[in-house]
Amino acid sequence: NGYANDEISFLKHKYRWNSSRILFAVGSNRHLTVSHILKQNPALNLHNTLGIMDDGLQNGSIIPHTSVLLVNALSPLGSTGYLIPAGTLREPLLQSIQRVKLVILHNSNLISSHRLKVLLRFFHKLNAKCSDAQSRKITTSSIQVNALLSINTSNQSLTQIHLNHHSPSFSNGVVAFCAIANPQGFQTLLHEYLTPHSILDFIPFVDHHQYTFSDLEFISNRALQLNVKSLILTEKDWYRNPSQLCAYFNSKPTLNLFILQVHFVPTQPQLISTFIHQCLIKT
Repeated sequence: NGYANDEISFLKHKYRWNSSRILFAVGSNRHLTVSHILKQNPALNLHNTLGIMDDGLQNGSIIPHTSVLLVNALSPLGSTGYLIPAGTLREPLLQSIQRVKLVILHNSNLISSHRLKVLLRFFHKLNAKCSDAQSRKITTSSIQVNALLSINTSNQSLTQIHLNHHSPSFSNGVVAFCAIANPQGFQTLLHEYLTPHSILDFIPFVDHHQYTFSDLEFISNRALQLNVKSLILTEKDWYRNPSQLCAYFNSKPTLNLFILQVHFVPTQPQLISTFIHQCLIKT
């Protein structure tokens, strides 16, 4: 990973049960970062090690055994469908597809079945233009709610709660906030999961944003204006700086803080398992 520590903090917590076998690294120069890992861990057996580089499709400093293209089905062509700077695409889509062996249309559960069929048809047509089209798989995945976690701001502990239509914490509605790459997906999932409770305001920040005191004051004041007692954020937002969030919201006893915990669900799990197994064999 080459950007910020929030995702690393989140992943370290997620895989803490296997921490002795998983190494994490952050660095804007991926090649130097990997070299540093190898120097720091001379006993590392590269023949039995799988390296995963996040957001590295356009990074040419490391030549991968294989690559995966994860497409956000909510905005498959970025913000405008154009390349940077007119849009958010880093390269033509066909060029990206030609360099990968697996294409996953993610958030497929957050769009209509008709739109999903159109997208699948579009990507299969693009794939047909590649000389190695038969070797490339195209599949879908969804993002599903795993649990709703209540945060105890006095000690940073998390407790799973069961949401029902009469939950007093949500009777006055909810204010949600996040600083992630795909706030639209979080917002859409919230609307589906919390129905019939209302999302009275949704406050997005740029990805990896470090919340300031002013940000938290703005969020808190907005909730108070709307007479809302509950705030919801993502796991990534929580693990970015749990101490800061608890220190601030512990002084706001009228506000309750919750995390919407989600997980990745492949539509064809066996296809993904086979792909990963093939990657392990190649290493």
